[in-house]
Amino acid sequence: MKRFTNLKMMLYVIGLTVVLTVIVVYAWEKVLMSPLYEYIGATLPPSEIQEWRVAQRIEHFFISIIVDTIVVSLLLWMVNREQRKLRASDERYRALFEQASDGIGVVTATSHTLVDANERFAALLGYETGNMIGRHVCELFRNNGNGSTAGLPLHLSAWAGPHADSPDAPANLEPIELEVETASGTVLPLSVTYSALATGKEKLFILNIHDLSEHKDLEKEKEAMRARLAQNERINALGRMAAQVAHEVKNPLAGMRLYSLHLKSKVSAKVDEKEMSLIDKIIAGINHLTEIVEKVLSFTRPITLTRNRVNLNQVLIEAVNLLEPQMTAAKVELKLDLNESLPHAMLDEALIRATIINMMVNSIQAMPDGGNLTVTTRGDQGKIDLTIADTGIGMTEEQVKHVFEPFYTTKSQGMGLGMSQAWKVIQQHKGAVLIESQVGKGTQIRITLPVEERL
Repeated sequence: MKRFTNLKMMLYVIGLTVVLTVIVVYAWEKVLMSPLYEYIGATLPPSEIQEWRVAQRIEHFFISIIVDTIVVSLLLWMVNREQRKLRASDERYRALFEQASDGIGVVTATSHTLVDANERFAALLGYETGNMIGRHVCELFRNNGNGSTAGLPLHLSAWAGPHADSPDAPANLEPIELEVETASGTVLPLSVTYSALATGKEKLFILNIHDLSEHKDLEKEKEAMRARLAQNERINALGRMAAQVAHEVKNPLAGMRLYSLHLKSKVSAKVDEKEMSLIDKIIAGINHLTEIVEKVLSFTRPITLTRNRVNLNQVLIEAVNLLEPQMTAAKVELKLDLNESLPHAMLDEALIRATIINMMVNSIQAMPDGGNLTVTTRGDQGKIDLTIADTGIGMTEEQVKHVFEPFYTTKSQGMGLGMSQAWKVIQQHKGAVLIESQVGKGTQIRITLPVEERL
């Protein structure tokens, strides 16, 4: 196609030159010089007329040169104009090519080597653009350390085989998802689409690669959100059931306590001390059940925050002072790593203190043979991070998964409401809590709270 276009241009220029030369010579001979020829023929002797005609031929030669110069100048102007258009078009193409949000690479259909790529393509795969040109795609799209193919060349080979001679072969409309090892060794999820490009002599593939990392992260966030919503539904359902049961039990327990106290007052002078102790145990059991009912009812009630500007470091120090005797008895060594420049936050001090104490007590109880308890605070970008880490018995993945569910506990004693209540308090503060744990190695709880300057 390009050769045919050039041939047409050459024929056009030759024809234009001939036509213009003929026109100019004809105009010169017949229009401008005709009166002069008649005058010369009438006045000059025959011997000088021949010389004069030779001089005229020389003039014609120079006329032809002038015409050729005009035509060539016109041609050069046309070529220069087309070249400027071509450069402008190429610059636009290159700008679009380089500024594309996805990576774009051009690969040969036969050898699968890269012949061109934009900077995004190189950046995604971890290379410099110049170091990629001429490389086989097997080297670029790796899925492990030995440089083996991630599957893409197989797709290209299968595509190029039966369709190698078809310039109109369809593009791959379904993206291929690959996990590719970049030059730096990190694994990157990519979506790859490709299409054919025929340029006359060679057949090429246009590869378009899109980073799926953000998409995968969003999917994980959605999955986590769905899990939290499901957990909230379970918590609400359990809360409603627990509240109903507690209300049904509360009044009978109050009556039983009154009857027991009345019985004790009636028989105190008639029975011995051993039998009176049995009545006291009944009263103690009823009081214990009443306390459990009150805890359940308290859990089911909505949390109302009373916020003030709070120094979290000071709250931690007060909590540590309260728990010092318990840590000493359990042979737990405390390490405080508090950020002195920690910003104040708008918190409900009482609820946050209770939450921290509950989590620290859990950590102490997870180290029956002693251990280390590390409490760290950090502040960054409008939030506060509190980390409580122990070297205790740890938890399994299944236990971590259910740790915030009400009435779930790994202890032989306890109702399993402490962590659920703590989770509700942190959620009410628009914070987040993350637990990492390994059996036999310990547990780390990271609490993130926002720094709000005002209510």
